[in-house]
Amino acid sequence: MKANRLISGAGFLGFGLVAAVWVNAVCRRAHAHAYAFAGRAVVITGGSRGLGLVLARMLVDEGARVTLIARDATELARARQDLIARGAAEDQVLVIPADVRNPQSIQTAVAQAVEAFDGVDVLINAAGIISVGPIQHMGVHDYEDAMATHFWGALYASIAALPVMRKQGHGRIVNIASLAGKIALPHMGPYSASKAALVSLSESMRSELAMENIKVTVVCPGPMRTGAHMNAYYKGRHQAEFAGLSLLSSLPLISTDTRAAARDIIDGCRNGKAAVVIPSLFGALPALNNLAPELVGQVLRIVNQVEPAPTTREGDVLKEGWECLSPLAPSVLTASADRATAENNGLRRHALLRGHRRRQNFKRKRMTQQPPAHFTISPQEALSLQADPRTTFVDVRSPSDFTARHIVGAINVPVSRLEEDAQLLSKDRPVIIYCAISDDENSLSRHVVQLLRARGYNAFALAGGLDAWIALGFAVVSGV
Repeated sequence: MKANRLISGAGFLGFGLVAAVWVNAVCRRAHAHAYAFAGRAVVITGGSRGLGLVLARMLVDEGARVTLIARDATELARARQDLIARGAAEDQVLVIPADVRNPQSIQTAVAQAVEAFDGVDVLINAAGIISVGPIQHMGVHDYEDAMATHFWGALYASIAALPVMRKQGHGRIVNIASLAGKIALPHMGPYSASKAALVSLSESMRSELAMENIKVTVVCPGPMRTGAHMNAYYKGRHQAEFAGLSLLSSLPLISTDTRAAARDIIDGCRNGKAAVVIPSLFGALPALNNLAPELVGQVLRIVNQVEPAPTTREGDVLKEGWECLSPLAPSVLTASADRATAENNGLRRHALLRGHRRRQNFKRKRMTQQPPAHFTISPQEALSLQADPRTTFVDVRSPSDFTARHIVGAINVPVSRLEEDAQLLSKDRPVIIYCAISDDENSLSRHVVQLLRARGYNAFALAGGLDAWIALGFAVVSGV
């Protein structure tokens, strides 16, 4: 009897191995002719910042012609300049202000993209909205807004692009869902529900459009360092909710680097994969939930108890991340996610300036006193100096990092060029140098200040670490 069982088990194991090899061979054959993006027309909704912009950068690097669609025309203009500064041709990037929640608006935008680039080869639905807070503070409109953006927005854009793809005889659609669409997380009810709807829509589209040579890929990432926490919306205990998401988006073992995630997504689209699951510590939760739903439910109940409790009616007010700053966030603990906000065009400078001033209780002063004579300058003193239009702020870091193109009134130049152009610096103007999040005795900013002072310039190094970077990197540094 035992021998028979062993033989039977070995037979099942052998059959499983043969099946796995066959499936792998079929998949390799299907992916043998991987998509080349050079010359392809790619439409990205939500492409003005965050993950959408990072995807656009990589696709432009591969020679794609990209159309970015988002609601904020100013953000779109900055995103276009970002891509051109990185080497994209002027006619390689098109930006169109439109609202994915409005079917007519997105239909018109896709039509403009088709007219500009003679078709749509790839549609990436990356537009998103994050609402965080206890269910007690969430209203029906919060769910409606999330569904309108994630589900209906993706559907409207797909409906607009599909006739063109059918006429071409091919196409790719990538829907950016979330791990939260596979398993609902506490305090993210609207987000989880709408992303779950997007996952189901993607799976339905994939099976039905395959016969028309239109491949649909659904992406389910966990927390990513996109900088989205600053532009998310919060209810309940606003500062605590914001700090929680900021930390979740920053911790390296929990969150994923946006560039790494974008590479996985592009490879998934290139190979026509059905799904892309970005590696994460939370990645096993959906499968575990299928096997042991009671256990996972108990774990999530414990997580919910740790989350900030509901509060008074004041918690029903929806606030953006910029309005929820606290000593915990931004801080050293959230530095990686905060950097991503700046790097990926997520700055909302006026809102952040208001929020940061509330947090630090900075008081702007009129420029009635002389600039400080000491070697370094504090954030408070720097903010007072920014009232003087003569002050020059210089970012001397690599152009690939957070540069002055994000900051009104600042300049970005390499150290070697600081004195080449008389218009850049003047000896009768205060000059503030900043180049790093941490600032110690050996930092580049202090070195530059030493050189400039030796040549008669009234130069200062920005001191204060992360708070200084927030104060000047995120705030308006001159001319306001």
